[in-house]
Amino acid sequence: MNPTFSVVIPVYNGAETLEETLLSALAQDFTDREIIVVNDGSTDATPELFATVKSEHPGQNLILVEQPHAGLGAARNRGIQEASGHYIALLDADDIWPEAKLSSCYEALQNMPDCDVLYHPVHTFGLGRERSRPVNAPLTLEKLLQGPNPLVPSATVLRRALLLENPFTEEERYAGAEDLHLWIRLLSQGAQFRAWPDTYSYYRETGGMSSRLEEHLRKVFAVLNDLYEQDYFPKRNLEEARRRKFMEAGRFYHKRGQNQRSEFYYSAADSKSLKILGLRILNWLGVKI
Repeated sequence: MNPTFSVVIPVYNGAETLEETLLSALAQDFTDREIIVVNDGSTDATPELFATVKSEHPGQNLILVEQPHAGLGAARNRGIQEASGHYIALLDADDIWPEAKLSSCYEALQNMPDCDVLYHPVHTFGLGRERSRPVNAPLTLEKLLQGPNPLVPSATVLRRALLLENPFTEEERYAGAEDLHLWIRLLSQGAQFRAWPDTYSYYRETGGMSSRLEEHLRKVFAVLNDLYEQDYFPKRNLEEARRRKFMEAGRFYHKRGQNQRSEFYYSAADSKSLKILGLRILNWLGVKI
């Protein structure tokens, strides 16, 4: 009999955090699940760590899939292909779940039988700070493009059949924005996204985001531009999404006191917006937000 959930954990050189992630999946109080770890060509101790955890948890449906390094999208797709559950619960190798995560999601899915994609808030940790990230619901394609992205992979559960028909992109130019590419495609097709208010995922923040932000924006804009060219949404939505991403980048640098870089992105976002004008004034004055 197929399990209700297949937990798919892609990992690339993630031995430092993988054990904590795996133990959180194994500790779930909802046991009708399998756990699939896709080792995406790691060169660290990932295979040995997996073997140790598996030996310490005999009888658990814990599966390791090995593949040459091909990227996050390919690793997720491989795990989905190997899965047998009705639903895919995504879990990144540096995030963790509380023990009631899957039971809470199962309750939500029973209450919302039309749900294709279930998502919920996350609690971030790391870097000496913690905070909760709320979700906005109901989610539409326009809301996704106009506002903050409420969808964190480790806080989503999707129908496996839907993912087999709509796999993650594996193209290098979208690397790091594979999930946004998928959400846009699914929403444009009318997939039902449903929010659940409980916070049942912990998202690990790591350092070095400043050095990665520029590259991440390039990937995000590649997704937006290419899907616009493929008629997934009108030009108005593309412009709104670009303005939002520029504003988010401006706020990122503003919070860190990098005023010149912040001004660059605020001015690129929308020179006529009163909200952004207020942020620019605070930035000019050196007032952090």
